[in-house]
Amino acid sequence: MPSLAEYRKKIQGVKSTRQITKAMKMVSGARFARAQRQATEAKKFLSEVEKALRVACSQRMMARNILPFFRPQAPAENIGLVVMTSDKGLCGSFNSNVIKESERCIAGAKNSHITLFTVGSKAVKYYRRRTIPIEKAYEGIFNHLTFADAELMSKDIMKAFAEKGLSRLMVIRTAFRNVIKQEVVRDVLLPIELPAAAADNKQYRDDYLFEPGVEELMTSLVPFYLKSRLYQMLRESYQAELAARMTAMDNATRNATELIDTITLEMNKLRQSIITRELIEIIGTNEVVK
Repeated sequence: MPSLAEYRKKIQGVKSTRQITKAMKMVSGARFARAQRQATEAKKFLSEVEKALRVACSQRMMARNILPFFRPQAPAENIGLVVMTSDKGLCGSFNSNVIKESERCIAGAKNSHITLFTVGSKAVKYYRRRTIPIEKAYEGIFNHLTFADAELMSKDIMKAFAEKGLSRLMVIRTAFRNVIKQEVVRDVLLPIELPAAAADNKQYRDDYLFEPGVEELMTSLVPFYLKSRLYQMLRESYQAELAARMTAMDNATRNATELIDTITLEMNKLRQSIITRELIEIIGTNEVVK
């Protein structure tokens, strides 16, 4: 049985851990407010870019170098996969859920050739131990995430989609629902899928004047749309990561408090038994002396 000194040492250790988890929860909470605002702004920006793309698509005129991004270029045996995790841990099952979903996706495409892109240190470290080669790895981008990071990723992805003749390219990431709930989703990034209404001139005006022209506009607009969509995905993934870390650290803090109470109760029981034993010894000695 542990001594009183050992119990006190355990309690002190758990209290130190509780202070760390509590501080991490507060830091994540402060960062979450900013990340939520940035994710909302990125979503609104993407919505406007998507509207512009729909209007341009309604003109039914596209440059030949842009058409491949709107239709599959190869059979389903050739797919691309972007696995989006975090750079840090201590966020519950956030990373493991994404990796498990990516494994299910790969297992479901047994005869397919996978072109893999990894975002976040956790995905990079996991897939470096696997037999699937990583086409491109992006680490350490979430703390200072900018539109330039999404631009770099989109260039690499578009190049791989065109040169390797991918049938589709999917992004496996965590979508933010609320502070308590985050959901792992599969998004098809390429080929670009727009609602059927995008090709319906009745839904969109066809009397716009494009300068220098629709084809030239699409050549710039499609890459910009992909950058914007990737940026929105990265922002939402980071928002979900912070929410998951807040929940995980809150649970860890509560568990530490419960553990301190349990250890304190055991220590008090031991101390009570020691006091009782000493009293019995004193009474017994007194009776002998008499």
